Amino acid sequence: MTTAIATPTTSNVFPVFSAQEIPLVRICESKTNPRRQFDESKLAELADNIRLHGVLQPILVRPIPGGEPDAFELVAGARRYRASKLAGRETIPASIRELTDTECLELQLIENLQRADVHELDEARGYAALMQLQPDTYTVESLAEKIGRSEKYVYARLRLTHLDDEIQQAFYVGKLTVAHAFEIARLQPEDQRRALAECFPEHRTTAQS
Repeated sequence: MTTAIATPTTSNVFPVFSAQEIPLVRICESKTNPRRQFDESKLAELADNIRLHGVLQPILVRPIPGGEPDAFELVAGARRYRASKLAGRETIPASIRELTDTECLELQLIENLQRADVHELDEARGYAALMQLQPDTYTVESLAEKIGRSEKYVYARLRLTHLDDEIQQAFYVGKLTVAHAFEIARLQPEDQRRALAECFPEHRTTAQS
C-alpha cells in the first residue's frame, strides 16, 4: 500500500551530523519501530547489492539515552542495517541525531509510511504508540492532519490494534485480507478466533487445534 504523508514539521530543527562509518556492533535496533515484518528474500537481494556497491544511503541513529557514548539506537534504515549484517559488513554509514523518544518514534512512523510495502498493522501500531507516548499532542485529529489522511482512515487503522494476537499473526502471513481484518477487529477476542475458524477453516488457532 502507498500512503501520502505531509512533510514532518520537525525535520529542520534536529541537529544533524555528517554521515560517518559506525561499527554495526555499536548499533541496536529500536524496540519502538512500528515495522515488524521483513521480506527475507528482499533482504537477501539487498545484501547482495550491498556486497557489490556498499550502502548508498546512510541510516539514521541516535545516541542511546543514558547509554555509552559510542552506543547508538537505530531510528531509520532497518532494512539497510539488517542487510548489511547479512552481507558481512563490519560498519555502516550513519547520520547521528539527538532525538527525544517522541521524535524518534515519529520519524520511524514517517519512514515506514513512505514505504509502499508497509503492513497495515504496523502502521496502526505506529499511530497507537504515538498516542500512548504523548496523548495530549497526538490525537486522531492531529495524526490525520500530519499524514494527510482523514480521521476516518486513522480510526480504521487503530481498530486493527484490537485484533487478538493469533489473529494478528494470521493477518501478517496473509491468511486474511485487510477487509476481513477490519471486520474481525470489531469483535471480542473469543469471537474473533471463532470468526477466523469459520471463515477460514484451513486455519485453526491453538485453542481450537
